[in-house]
Amino acid sequence: MAGRKRKKGPRTKSGQLSRKGVLPRIDRGTEITEAKIAMYGSNGSDAIGRAYMAGMLGEDAKPLLDTARKVSRIYWQSYEVGPIRCTTGGTSGGGNEPDHERIKRQEEWLNDKLGQISTRSIFDALVIDVNPDRGPAWLDRLLVAKRLAREPLKADMDNFCIAIDALERISE
Repeated sequence: MAGRKRKKGPRTKSGQLSRKGVLPRIDRGTEITEAKIAMYGSNGSDAIGRAYMAGMLGEDAKPLLDTARKVSRIYWQSYEVGPIRCTTGGTSGGGNEPDHERIKRQEEWLNDKLGQISTRSIFDALVIDVNPDRGPAWLDRLLVAKRLAREPLKADMDNFCIAIDALERISE
């Protein structure tokens, strides 16, 4: 008989493999991923979240985090991939027409906020750029210095201060 070998294990009356008593296998990722989750929890998936969990955003940390994530969300929805739509719902996004006025207001808000920032590359690295595991490099060095209780590099601290100052300015 040609074909795949039959999988071993108990079977149901219909001949399918029985799932009775089998616990689902939970994949927790690599050791590096587990360590990152232990350090940052659910906030480790972006640069601003890692800075937040390390206590680097100051006294008004949560509003800064929320503003940064709002900027990032609206930026990626508006300028890079467009609004998220259902792939099976055609052009209407699953049956609902997009709220063009809301989208326009969000884009105007974002343009206003980003227009207030003169150091976009540094701000973008912390807030907008996709850095799910690591990055920007200057933030990674700051996080390691903080964790090891060492003096951070002045250039790294300058970049961080520039980005946070811009974030504070637009979050007011």
